[in-house]
Amino acid sequence: MSRLRGTILLALGTAFLGATMSVYPKDKTDLKSLVMNLQQRVKDLDARLRNLEGSINGPEPGTKPDPAAAQPFYQAGRSQEEAKDYRGAVDSFSKAIRLDPGNDPALLHRAYSRLELGQMDEALADVNQSIKVQPNDSRAYAFRAKLYQQRKDYDRALADLQEAVTRDPENTDFLVAMGGVDESKGNFDAAVDAYTRALKIKDASATHEKRAEALEALYKLDDASADCYAAVKINRMDAEAFACRARVSIHKGQFQNAISDLNEAIRLQPDLPEASKLTSSLRELVDLNDTAKKLNDQQKLSQQASVPPPSPATPPLTATPPAGPSPTAQQPVPSPKLVATAAAPPATPAVITPASGKATAPPNKATLPLDKATPAAVRAASAAIPPVSAGSPAAAAASALKHPAAALSAMKAPTTAPASKAPTPAQIRQVVDLRAKAKEYTQANQFADAIEALNQALQIEPDSAMAYNARGYVYLRTRQCQLAIQDFTAAIQLRPSYANAYSNRAVTERVCGNPGAADDDLKRAAEIGSAGAKGASVAAARR
Repeated sequence: MSRLRGTILLALGTAFLGATMSVYPKDKTDLKSLVMNLQQRVKDLDARLRNLEGSINGPEPGTKPDPAAAQPFYQAGRSQEEAKDYRGAVDSFSKAIRLDPGNDPALLHRAYSRLELGQMDEALADVNQSIKVQPNDSRAYAFRAKLYQQRKDYDRALADLQEAVTRDPENTDFLVAMGGVDESKGNFDAAVDAYTRALKIKDASATHEKRAEALEALYKLDDASADCYAAVKINRMDAEAFACRARVSIHKGQFQNAISDLNEAIRLQPDLPEASKLTSSLRELVDLNDTAKKLNDQQKLSQQASVPPPSPATPPLTATPPAGPSPTAQQPVPSPKLVATAAAPPATPAVITPASGKATAPPNKATLPLDKATPAAVRAASAAIPPVSAGSPAAAAASALKHPAAALSAMKAPTTAPASKAPTPAQIRQVVDLRAKAKEYTQANQFADAIEALNQALQIEPDSAMAYNARGYVYLRTRQCQLAIQDFTAAIQLRPSYANAYSNRAVTERVCGNPGAADDDLKRAAEIGSAGAKGASVAAARR
């Protein structure tokens, strides 16, 4: 094999040099860099050939397996692996395997290193051989499940994780991994079950946080909030637990609680990615509230009429990580006036905006001068809204826009429309991904793309309250008030306890000149948020 490797290297090196010189300018004399480049390529090729050589099961002809001689190479490979020298590790493990083909730990660790090098097929071949040599190693099944998951072969991944759990039923890592695969499939109920099984074995804050995310996807916000509270209770130094609680609070319209928890998350871990994303969303909310308040104040002056007082001011959100610990664990850290900044798109499907309660007629078109400024691309995307059936929430909302007086009483206490055919887990996953894309587009001010993504989501899942709420928010950002109110109302009809949709509708009503309706919606959102907070506390206490 060594002779073959040398022959291949010589042939390829000669071919490379000839090809390079044929295109190399004749007037260039700097051959040193060319030679160095060639040497590096030869080294890389040599490493690949060594890997290929090590893949041959069994010792070289004429020799016998020698486990004792293989052990030093295995130990060297482990040291290189820990030092993240994965190429060196693969070379050492290959030598160990060549001397001892039955060394299943060497096969498994070479698979780890190969995956780190992006050699997926080689890693899968190694772990298959490891399982063939030692079929009772739960770690090998769990690792192969990871490879299958990366290939989106979710059924095989779940089957391997089940094999791992069968062999090591007390290992919660396998159950948590199973929940992750179920989430990738869009099967959030199964994911919750897997996380629950893990929590019965070990009460870990990270597992509560993962279950909270799955519960959010199922719109079970009180249960999700209870999990976040449990995570905080287990480990008050876990920044992700506070970010979890902030995320759910935003989703429920409890913005003051969200700001307090975000401040604490940033204090504990200033570089926490999720805190940065949520902070950006809350900044948008504060900016919209400020805009609505200014417009409302202008209307007061122009009409010389008394109106209900605005909702309590939102406490300040730290624009930058606070210096030093906060006075108390839950006390928000004072900060200067917020300045909107760009942030990475959030990983959660929640769409963050303000809060509202009673469905009322939108303002007259004459009060919506900003609609004229709507970008043409957004108008074009709006025209592509999926058709709705006569009994759908969107159709009911559209009817209310045309006949506000007749529909007002019905919209005060919206009822959930009959559910359409339940989407498959794969379709649910697709809808979640489309909502996440729409959020990214919205943050990048690519509103036409956001509307298009949400239109697709609603075609797949016509009863998605979150998709209606998200699309309504895009319409709000582009000041298409009637369409925004229509979508928020549809979301409320699908989920009457959707505090965030009430919040969004309230801001729309304020921005578009209907402050009385806005106050009613804000009051309803606050009532829902207060009831949800109590329910979460009770659920957390029971758990």
